[in-house]
Amino acid sequence: MIKGGEAIMKRSFFWIMLVPLLIISGCFSVEVGSLEKDTIEIIKDKSTELEVILDISMGELYVSKGAEEWVEGIIEYNVESLDPEVNYELIQNRGQVIIKQNDGNFGINIGDVENNWDLKLTNEIPIDLKIDAGVSETELDLRGLKLKNLEVQAGVGDITIDMSGQWEESFNAIISTGVGSSTVILPTDIGVIIEADKGIVAGDFIGLISLGDGVYVNEAYNASNSHHIKIEADLGIGEVVFKVN
Repeated sequence: MIKGGEAIMKRSFFWIMLVPLLIISGCFSVEVGSLEKDTIEIIKDKSTELEVILDISMGELYVSKGAEEWVEGIIEYNVESLDPEVNYELIQNRGQVIIKQNDGNFGINIGDVENNWDLKLTNEIPIDLKIDAGVSETELDLRGLKLKNLEVQAGVGDITIDMSGQWEESFNAIISTGVGSSTVILPTDIGVIIEADKGIVAGDFIGLISLGDGVYVNEAYNASNSHHIKIEADLGIGEVVFKVN
């Protein structure tokens, strides 16, 4: 989680980037109320795989493994329009979880708005995970999940995606970075290939081997005879770091 002095610095950057967006959208003020707390729980059923869609408009988002059910967590907010919509549908053997911010524009009293998502996902069945981070500070600790596919759309704000550790199956990832600092942490022992479509900044690729034309691999990629991770990266205008851990 984001704590202490680091949180203050990140929140300052967050508001600096958010204000112009609000001016453009015509949103300036809204009534800030008491802090509400919604408990999120998607109960296990006969699903053999999940599609999880998370769409936060603004705030802070933290995702990790550890749910005893399919999805568990807490969402705290103090603006009525930020009340999240939570939907679940079982289609044959595939469960679809959608957690999103209510539609519609909202304004803010700068510095007073709270919108914090702390969500845990199951590590028992494969997950197709799709995240729209909006204007947020985002930390995705994906270690230990059974990812089938991953799509991350970063907007404005800092984001960290931790994909290190052991992975039992191959999967594809699409990562679109935005405005802010983006850090993607990669595994050492499973092959990784990155195809980067570079934006205004080139990005840093630490511990990775350049094959030219925006393609990078880790040392395990050529030695891996089984599964691997393929990442399509669309780099935005902020600082972007891919590093092997």
